[in-house]
Amino acid sequence: MLNPTLGIAVLTNDRLKILDINLKEHYQQCKKHGVKLYVFDNSKVVDNGPLLAGYPEVEWIKHKKDLTYDEAFRSAAEYLKEDYVWVIGEKVTILPGAIPMIMDFLTEKKFSAVVVNCNARISLCGMPTIESEVIDVMAIYGWHTTLCGSVIFHKDTIARAEKNKYMGSGFIHTAVFL
Repeated sequence: MLNPTLGIAVLTNDRLKILDINLKEHYQQCKKHGVKLYVFDNSKVVDNGPLLAGYPEVEWIKHKKDLTYDEAFRSAAEYLKEDYVWVIGEKVTILPGAIPMIMDFLTEKKFSAVVVNCNARISLCGMPTIESEVIDVMAIYGWHTTLCGSVIFHKDTIARAEKNKYMGSGFIHTAVFL
């Protein structure tokens, strides 16, 4: 049974080997915890169809035209219907045990966004730090939020973000905060 709390979208673009390696791990964790997994495929050279056929629960969205990173992020973020949207690149690794911890945190109360220790780039000691002001989050973690996959957004945050204003920046995922 799928949990409506979190959906994870993987953006991919002609990196079959990396997608294969990380999808094996992501798929098992998502399946175990009822998290819907999506792959948004912008590949033009590589055919990911045979690989994704081995993951029937993964929803595969193959783009018909070549999208920029910002367009791909926006497409994924607006497509997911779960309460929280986590858009990651195919190179992002979700560490074993991370999903249940994230799910516990997301169900405590409503957050507009949650910065996660994506690719072990930040050191969090003990319980997660909760910052209620965007300015505080950006002052502490702004550098980290430039990595696609470092932030899980609530669907309401995605809906009210001025995404058109930042199209072409390459950092639309960071701009969603603003």
